[in-house]
This record gives sequence, structure tokens and C-alpha cells, in this order.
Amino acid sequence: MKHVFALLLLAFSFPAQAAESKSAYERVLETRTIRCGYNYYEPVIWRDNQTQQLKGIYIDFMEALGKATNLKIEWTAEVGWGDVAAALKAKKIDAMCAGKWADGKDGVQVGFSVPVFYNAIEAYVRADDHRFDNDSNLINDPTVRIVTLEGGIAQDIAQEDFPKAKQVVLSIMSTDAEQLLNVANNKADVTFTSHGPALGFMKNNPDKIRRIDADKPLRVFGVTTAVDITEQELLTLVNTATNQLLNSGVIDKILNKYEKDFPGAFTRVAKPYEVSKE
Repeated sequence: MKHVFALLLLAFSFPAQAAESKSAYERVLETRTIRCGYNYYEPVIWRDNQTQQLKGIYIDFMEALGKATNLKIEWTAEVGWGDVAAALKAKKIDAMCAGKWADGKDGVQVGFSVPVFYNAIEAYVRADDHRFDNDSNLINDPTVRIVTLEGGIAQDIAQEDFPKAKQVVLSIMSTDAEQLLNVANNKADVTFTSHGPALGFMKNNPDKIRRIDADKPLRVFGVTTAVDITEQELLTLVNTATNQLLNSGVIDKILNKYEKDFPGAFTRVAKPYEVSKE
């Protein structure tokens, strides 16, 4: 009797175990659906206040990727930037489809696709603050307050480039807009972000902040689709489709759609076949 009970228990538990061991790639092939996680920063992704529909570069890009691969794109869950690796590992989503910056710290747990485009990270200050106009190195001073996100890119830049400055640290769940608002409200003096979120903030809060003009950006990151570090088959699928969309001009058309309203918010990927032979 004990043996029969053990066999029954094994039979009932096996399907659940098999489902848990299935890779995201296998699930995508079976369901013909990529379950996407997302987060918000313009012009990459935002939610239309009137229609409640998701809009932005990455929404259009993923829909084009779905068409290229004959897969459905499902916008499954909003995922905080600090929770991406855990959400992928737990298979709550198959991919983070929100234009995640490819950085080394996250690369321990996350696999990044080839870039769809690039973001430059720059310094933003209050509109009437001109202390750092001629020399951004002046930010590296104990009297200067830099607002950062805990464990985020702005914090890395502050620690590496401006270690003498004081940090005003926000939760990793905070947004770019909250960083910029702290500067606008004089709770901090400077923050670091990309031009897209800053343009959106400046549109809604005119004459509050401005970008420090510099010879070069503080950092440049590829804007990518992220999967769990173990999902190399799924990453190959995404990379193949992304390269196809880059080389066919589809991504250029998507970026053209947003460039007028978000000038300078992104840098395009150079196509290898267009590189000069000189």
C-alpha cells in the first residue's frame, strides 16, 4: 500500500516539476508567445493617460520583433528595475522588454541582447545653476549633492567620478522623474540620466532643470532586451530578430517616428555594412 501511495504521489507531482524545469525558450515555442516585463521612461515606454495603452519605441520594436518571429508579444507585468533579475529567474516574465541598459553588474544574472539603440547619460542641474558649466569636475566637491538611485547607474557614476560629493540616495524603485524633481526642488544639485526622461520632465516642468553641456557624455549604454543569464537559446532568437530589424531599416523607421518629439534622446546603432572602407 505504501508503494502504491508513493507512486501516486510521484505521478501527481511530476507534471508540476516538469513545468518548473521548462526553460523560458521552450515555453515560448510551445505557446508562441513572449511574456514581456516593462517599466516606464520616455520615449522608450510610457502609458497614454487617455487610452491607458502602452506607447513608445520599445512597444513598437517588440511588436515588430513579434511579427518577424511569428510570435505574439504579451505585456505581462510592470517590473521594477531592481527586480528584473529575480522576475526572469522566477519565470514571471520571459524577457524584460523595456530597453534595459546593459551594464556589468546586472550581467552576472542577466543576458543582454544586441543594442536596439544607445542612450547617453548626462548631468542635469537646476535651470539657474551655472556652477558646473565650464568644468563638470567641480561637481566633485563635498558641498555638492547628487541624487542617485540605490544600486543604480547614477550611483555608480557618483562613486566613480565624483566621490567627494554627497549623495542623496533614493530607492531603486524610484523613477528618473523623481531624481530630476529632487534637483528642481533644491533637495539636490545634480543627477545623471538619459535625455529622453529629462525631455519628458522638462516638457511637464518648464524652466526647472537643464542639461550641462559637456564634450562627451558621462556614460553610454546599449538599450537592450534582457533575459535570464541561462536563457541563451531565447537570447539567440531575440538577437537574430533584432539584427534583422536593424539591417532592414525597421528600427530606423521606428526611431524616426519619435525623433521629432524627443530630439537627442537616442543614438542609432551603426550598421556594419555602412562602415567606410577608407
